[in-house]
Amino acid sequence: MKFRCEFTHCLCLSLAVVLGCGSEPGLKSERAAEQLPATATTGSDLWPVAKLPAELPAPPRPREPRADDWFEDVTERSGIRFGYRNGCEAGHYTLLETVGGGVALFDFDRDGDLDLFITGGGRIEGNPIQVFGRPSALYRNDGDWRFTEITAESGLDTTALYSHGCEVGDFDRDGFPDLIVTGYGGCQLWHNDGGQRFQNVTEPAGLKAEDWSTSAAWADFDRDGWLDLYVANYAQWQPGKPEICLHDRVGGKYRDTCAPSLYSGQRDRLWRNRRDGTFEDVTEQAGLLPAMRGMGVVAGDFDADGWIDFFVVNDVHENQLYWGTAQLPLHEGAVLVGAALSPTGEREGSMGVELADFNGDGNADLFYTNFAGQDNSLLLATGKRGFLNVTSRWGLSGPSRRWVGFGTVAADFDLDGWPDLCVANGHVLYEAPTAPYRQPAQLFRNDATASAYQSC
Repeated sequence: MKFRCEFTHCLCLSLAVVLGCGSEPGLKSERAAEQLPATATTGSDLWPVAKLPAELPAPPRPREPRADDWFEDVTERSGIRFGYRNGCEAGHYTLLETVGGGVALFDFDRDGDLDLFITGGGRIEGNPIQVFGRPSALYRNDGDWRFTEITAESGLDTTALYSHGCEVGDFDRDGFPDLIVTGYGGCQLWHNDGGQRFQNVTEPAGLKAEDWSTSAAWADFDRDGWLDLYVANYAQWQPGKPEICLHDRVGGKYRDTCAPSLYSGQRDRLWRNRRDGTFEDVTEQAGLLPAMRGMGVVAGDFDADGWIDFFVVNDVHENQLYWGTAQLPLHEGAVLVGAALSPTGEREGSMGVELADFNGDGNADLFYTNFAGQDNSLLLATGKRGFLNVTSRWGLSGPSRRWVGFGTVAADFDLDGWPDLCVANGHVLYEAPTAPYRQPAQLFRNDATASAYQSC
């Protein structure tokens, strides 16, 4: 079994999808061209960027669909006129603007059609730097690929959070899906009031925190029938005086965004649902490791013991796999099962993560995206507690190495019974010498032509 890769236009549902700054490539060319003093921090050795081939052509613009196409671009007729903003127009080159935003498709009003939520990002202004939120957007699905924006009517038009990710789950079991939004400065819990409006219940629910949260996963880890919440947090970056990081380019060193390895990581959080509309922070009891740089998290029963486990991918840090049991703490064991590092034992710049049974053996496998110069990783479950990295064997070694992988989703796009993969790419450097800032999405088809990996 292997994957075949094609560039295409696709919408990748994830907690960290790079949607860009809303500007053209080379936005910062003028500023980047100014050679800066040698007293600034040199960041060229901090980003794990490999030497890659010369520039590739820009991806083609959408064309008229053909009969054999898998997808049709319906953006124009859909009425969706919204894009994520990262605040890059201020020219501060902050770590904050490198993370990107996410989307969610869910039937919030239970009319049978999937509606669309898009995180808004925010603004970065001033000197010293200040961070401001920007409203996200909610679009109601009116059928026939037409959507109506109802952000204000739904109560979601707030600027209180510079947002990144989102995740859907019915935390109070009233039958209507609720929404958690992650971002810089904490997260927001939005209660769905009967499919009409959303109410911000973050503080009364006890979820108030000042972390830099990137993604989240709803899961009933204690098996009491109520959804608990795992939130992945990123780095100890603070706004203030602009920081200058220099990167090697032809002719000298030039300014661009600083690498995450310059900043300490943050501890993720685990919140237990008290079944009364509030949550208890059980991070300490759960034994979550400190100082990680969490970017993506998925929940599933990876060892088939009946208890929820959490797999977390981290940026320039080893990944974590927390095994669930009847009692806290959770037991971290990613290194022991081959899920923490690259096949050569290196930390990777991991961002998006997805869970699916890629080889049809009934086990939950893992796929996660990585930074430029690194392959995206496919890990097949080998049995009770083990994974095998089959990236190369399955044809995934090479085609993504040029790009910076962020959001990803597994789905059977061609309806052949096997989960395929879509990856959203986008650089974190505005003026990288080896790849453009805007990058094409990739579609990998699971063609199921080789023998599936057998558990040993």
